[in-house]
Amino acid sequence: MSRVSRKFEEENPGVKVEFTVVPDQSAAHQTFKAAASTDSGPDIANLWSGQSIFAMEDVILDISDYIPAEDKEQIQGWETVTVGFEEGGAVLGYPVSGNEICGLLYNRAILEEAGLDFDNDPPETLDEFVEAMGRIKEAGYLPVAAGHDRGSGWYFFGFASLWAQQEGNARVASDSTGETRFAEDEAFKESYRFANELYSNGYINEDYLTSPDFNELFLNEEAAMVITGNYMVATASEALGIENLGFCGFPDVSGDAVNKNTCIGGPGQCMVVSRQCKNPEMAVKFLSFLDNKENHIDLLAGLSKLPLRTDVALNEVGMADDLVYQQIVKLSENYTYWADNSMVPEVNAEMQKLGGLAITGKMSIDEMAEKLDQKAAELAQ
Repeated sequence: MSRVSRKFEEENPGVKVEFTVVPDQSAAHQTFKAAASTDSGPDIANLWSGQSIFAMEDVILDISDYIPAEDKEQIQGWETVTVGFEEGGAVLGYPVSGNEICGLLYNRAILEEAGLDFDNDPPETLDEFVEAMGRIKEAGYLPVAAGHDRGSGWYFFGFASLWAQQEGNARVASDSTGETRFAEDEAFKESYRFANELYSNGYINEDYLTSPDFNELFLNEEAAMVITGNYMVATASEALGIENLGFCGFPDVSGDAVNKNTCIGGPGQCMVVSRQCKNPEMAVKFLSFLDNKENHIDLLAGLSKLPLRTDVALNEVGMADDLVYQQIVKLSENYTYWADNSMVPEVNAEMQKLGGLAITGKMSIDEMAEKLDQKAAELAQ
């Protein structure tokens, strides 16, 4: 970032770009909201896209009129920073970082040992998926490594696709606002029932709720799969060899799913401009510069994310020749946007707190749904 900011300063004499790093991005949202209400707050902030920024529309500038037409055409993900997720709403930021696709990263050798070939014959139904988990366990491996660490819960990286794909993000959002009810949302409850089924059958590590680093189970070849995002590919390839990796999503729940053959994903990060910014034109000019083709390619060199720009080819970021990236790219053509980013932040936080209890059977799914409805109702008053 320092190289990019120096170059921007060189091209715009008199402009000074300074950064403050907030280690906890969850806390960064509240920190920014408080600071943006004063004259001393930052001009720009890196936040999560979706409802997290929609909830701060009072302190974030609508930059619709400042965005260059070329950026609107070349950069993907504008719906994730547009209030209501629909064209015509206020645009509260620039999609940044990269497209993130989440699902199941798998060890091809372990699956082969269990007599499975997810490269050519992945499970097409949840029953087939459960049957495959049983074969992996019989072969002496943990089928799926997952965890509830960092408060987010890996439910949102995997199992949430079983909810969002059935009804779409509109229902996910309306449950969180109280317009509809979690207690009456069978797709929501079914996604947690399936997660609980895998956990109860021993197909997920027993310490799901407290595991300090479940990724190690996969990297040490104790687990056949890990619920993760494409960002994990670089680390896993160092440990296992990229030729031994594959990637898939959970099968469709039913034939009438709104979004078929999808994984959770999309650009979850964005850059926003404060309403207190004295020079919004220059702030947006910097965001456009940050997201230009050259800088985007440089950024992706240190990440395993997919390009956000349509003019960046996979071979330009070293992803064209590997099977695992080919699979991820295919899934990215039809992702379902993050369920957690689609929810009102306070309700999302409540689900993150309670979801692990539901998955591990320490709280009933119906009880969790009622508590989430209570939280949504409180916020709506």
